[in-house]
Amino acid sequence: MADRKCIVVEPALGQMAWQRRTAVSKRCTRSQTRPLHPAVTETYFPEARESHTGGIGEENGHLEGGSERQRAKKADGVEGLSQRKEGDLGEREKGRDGQKGSRKGPGKSKAEMGTRKEKQPSAISDKLSTIEKIKQLPAPPSHILIQGLFPPHKAQAIGAAASTLDPYKLFSLFFSNEQVSLLAKHTNMYAASHRAGLASLRHPFICKWYPTCPSELLVYFAILIYMGLSKAASPKLSWRRINGTLSEPMMQMSYTRFQQLKRYFHISEPSKSPIPRKEWWKKLEPLNSSIQDQAKKCFLSSTNVAIDEMMIRFLGRSAHTIKMPNKPIGLGYKVLAVCDAAYTYDWELTSRV
Repeated sequence: MADRKCIVVEPALGQMAWQRRTAVSKRCTRSQTRPLHPAVTETYFPEARESHTGGIGEENGHLEGGSERQRAKKADGVEGLSQRKEGDLGEREKGRDGQKGSRKGPGKSKAEMGTRKEKQPSAISDKLSTIEKIKQLPAPPSHILIQGLFPPHKAQAIGAAASTLDPYKLFSLFFSNEQVSLLAKHTNMYAASHRAGLASLRHPFICKWYPTCPSELLVYFAILIYMGLSKAASPKLSWRRINGTLSEPMMQMSYTRFQQLKRYFHISEPSKSPIPRKEWWKKLEPLNSSIQDQAKKCFLSSTNVAIDEMMIRFLGRSAHTIKMPNKPIGLGYKVLAVCDAAYTYDWELTSRV
């Protein structure tokens, strides 16, 4: 078994040595100028010992010839580069001398100055000719300015609003006694239709409902205006006592009665027929139309007005609200309004549906 292994292994070792020898010979032919290591030559190239020791063999002579040729090529390349550099330097010096001569030389500078002086009067003459051409143009036609029905004017209050500054009188111009009494009537009708004040299984401890009147609704409006100005965190906090006293509007009505009026307050007349979905603003009639007409009677807008959109905040559930995250009021009803001098002259309610 040992003899067989030797027989099998010996050809493999010989093949590996032959491969190494051919690889080294290829490297030697590629790098002709680099001499081989003495150990490599002794093991793989025994015939080249004389060349390393000082003798000249055929392979070594071939290598030396190749190196001499490469050295000659390198010398020719260095000489060519030096000649090119000298030529470039000479051309640069000639160019510098030419520039200096053009700057300092009397002949070229005078010729250039003469041409420049000749060009300047022609440019001036061209400018004069263009000015004369502009002057010779015919005059523009006279346009007739479009004038409106009324001369330009500023915004001002007119009618009953111009003769009073009392806040209650100004409020009564828009909410007349007839409108307030009509609102009280519609509120009582809506509360009766919903059986207000009657206990049920769902609300066993509900408070009794009393019919409202116009004077009580005026107190209710005063509380709403006060809460809008005070900006309390919740409506119930407006009834808290500060130093043992309540605010003036809250002394006229309890919080429970305020919640009842808020629940059953109704502007339009309750009817069994449903209102069209797209005309949701009919729930605000006839109060919306009366305020709109009175707003036009109390104010005269200026010549220039602005038409813009307004948002009425509403956080409840409705199909008509519009969401605008970039606006100060992000969710609510959208209204198109004609405004001037911080006054809403006219408006139109819109819907998302």
